[in-house]
Amino acid sequence: MIPKHLIRRLSRDRVPISATIELTHHCNWRCVHCFVVNAEAVPCAELTTEEVQRVLGELHDLGSFFLCLTGGECLLRADFVDIVRCAADLGFAISISSNASLVTESLADELVAAHVIEFQCSLLGATPEVHDGITGIAGSHAAAWRGIDILRDKGINVFPKTPVMNRNFDDLEQIREQTKRYGLLWMTSCLLFPRWQGDREIAKLRIGDEQMAELFRMQIRWSEEENLDHDEDRVPDEEATSQCGAGVSTVTIEADGSVTPCQAYPTSAGNIREAALSEIWRQGAVFEELRTTYDQACTSADYDGPGANWLCPLFELREAGQGEGGAEELLRFNRIRLSQIGEDQGSARK
Repeated sequence: MIPKHLIRRLSRDRVPISATIELTHHCNWRCVHCFVVNAEAVPCAELTTEEVQRVLGELHDLGSFFLCLTGGECLLRADFVDIVRCAADLGFAISISSNASLVTESLADELVAAHVIEFQCSLLGATPEVHDGITGIAGSHAAAWRGIDILRDKGINVFPKTPVMNRNFDDLEQIREQTKRYGLLWMTSCLLFPRWQGDREIAKLRIGDEQMAELFRMQIRWSEEENLDHDEDRVPDEEATSQCGAGVSTVTIEADGSVTPCQAYPTSAGNIREAALSEIWRQGAVFEELRTTYDQACTSADYDGPGANWLCPLFELREAGQGEGGAEELLRFNRIRLSQIGEDQGSARK
């Protein structure tokens, strides 16, 4: 892990420490909550192998260290192994974000050779009925676990994630037991991002106030039972604070070459097919606006620590259709989260 003070310094110096490359919009699952535009619905001219390799070189020159390869389902790219090899040759600390269903023995061997530090994957239910109901693909639960087994057997660090919704809330304890039995670090999040600007339909999948409060209590209990700080074993996606590092210390290159602060951000700062990545990173209006917001937040007395509000400009843009307040779900999340942190701290003092 990079020390927190160093991350802050690099952020002030506008170094994109962590980069994400979205290799494709194609996916073999049809998850009900996914915010990535499916390529079958909205086709795009994806970056070629040579373009991706050029971007990797530009990211290296900008000082990026952590690299996440994602999609869609990034393993669908025929040149995926070539891209991983190129990234490894440039010295990136590589993580993969995938559903794991397409993992093979030979692919896992390539990931070992590239020293991939983390393989993130989705576990959406404890049973095929729940998991496959969310993905819309029969057999996806078994396929995901088959991929996880292969990766574990090769010694690759597998990191399952569960986006929490009303369709899988009752499965959480069982998913935890499954991942614990396999010795896997596991993360949950109940913040479901709007799938498009102004999307309100996503609310139908979100858990209620009582379930959200219960989730935070479970997370506190799980952390105490494990007796570890999971963040210390994680690849940092952003600066370890309450303020999002999108556009400040992180950058995303989307499947069509658009450059954005993060994968779900609806506004592009430019396209690598039209300008150098360094120029877009340093001069893009979207980035400048976010950096101003970031610098202002960093001067706030309640900027950091467990009692700070979690801030996300993207959520406001996606949910409210504009970037100035109105992100009701984010307000609800912070209100309930802080209430449970307060109760836990109060109990600890007794």
